[in-house]
Amino acid sequence: MNRISLFAMSAAVLMTACTDYRAQINEAHDEYAREHNPSSLPFYSGCQCDVLQYNMYKVGDKEYNFINPKDASAAENHTIRFVLSDCNDEIADLSPVNQNFSNIVNTTTVNSQGSGTYWIDNDLNVSYLGIEYPETVEMKVYASNSAGALDLISCPAVHINADVKTSTSSQTSTQTSSTTTVPTSYVCGNMWCGPTDNLGQVMTNLEYEKDYDSETSGYWFDFGDYAGFEGTSSISFPPEVEANEYDNFYGPLIEAYGGIKGTVTLGPGYEYPYAGLGFNLLSGDQEGADIDFWKGLCLVYQSTINFSVELVPENAAVVTEYNNYKASVPASKNKMTVLDLDWSKFRQESGWGVTVPREEVLANVATIQLKFSGTAGTTGDFLIQSIGTLGSCHSF
Repeated sequence: MNRISLFAMSAAVLMTACTDYRAQINEAHDEYAREHNPSSLPFYSGCQCDVLQYNMYKVGDKEYNFINPKDASAAENHTIRFVLSDCNDEIADLSPVNQNFSNIVNTTTVNSQGSGTYWIDNDLNVSYLGIEYPETVEMKVYASNSAGALDLISCPAVHINADVKTSTSSQTSTQTSSTTTVPTSYVCGNMWCGPTDNLGQVMTNLEYEKDYDSETSGYWFDFGDYAGFEGTSSISFPPEVEANEYDNFYGPLIEAYGGIKGTVTLGPGYEYPYAGLGFNLLSGDQEGADIDFWKGLCLVYQSTINFSVELVPENAAVVTEYNNYKASVPASKNKMTVLDLDWSKFRQESGWGVTVPREEVLANVATIQLKFSGTAGTTGDFLIQSIGTLGSCHSF
């Protein structure tokens, strides 16, 4: 064995000895810290931070521009939402700290979404939006465990009052060729996603033995007690949105707001006021389809009042006498909410109509409705962002 080989072996032995010795020192330090100062121990939260809103677009690896809306009065139009994902269960507290702004952020709130996900909403001062002077919100979040050890999480920079840019949507259709701003991060289900839709059509992807025109299925429509019951309930939409050249209104509305935005007003004239939104699963003739295999529905929404999701079977006037299976959706006034509704949550009311087994209805559903009902004089604002089969609503 030559001198070089002996030297290499000696160096390797010495390096191993030093490494073992260093490990012993680190272990001793950690043991001491556990007894005297646990907060000094290393803590890794696992959290990854990004933005989660349709009202901004990506301009760099970790930079976004906030799109200044024409109407900044609605909460979703002046909120920057950051999302922390993949966080581990050792987190005891989250402390967000905003940097590089004057008074543009009014309040910052943290809301747990479960499964290691947190939404951090920054409510902006509306008077600062749409002015020439640019601002930048750069947020850092301190995550701590039960021992008080900290992990610093950096979030993307969001530029306020920046120039608005659009990118051509990847969707193509014979009905529209407009452009849309597609967000980098959002929550959506597998059937309809407001932030990426410019048609106003839910893609149910159902196969059916009858011949039907797939272009008639899935399009959103609104309804109310004014049809057949002489009621006065209604839904109003942002006045600046107009139907496009193909007489499609929901496409431009969804493209402008990343979902269906409106105000519902329950009026007098009918004893049980109602109004809502819906879409047919197969055709404009309201043919039924078997959706039992969906296991349920998921919904991404924001609403100042409660509403329900209703399953309308084919020939509902005879099958249920309109006492349809429905599930309750609670109000969510200040944040976008993801809700899973398995079929067991859908029930008929008692005391009227025809009682039908749930499985029979699920085998022949023609329309899904989001229905607002209650007493005359009730009013509320809503934004519906997405709908999908059970468990499919997640971050993209």
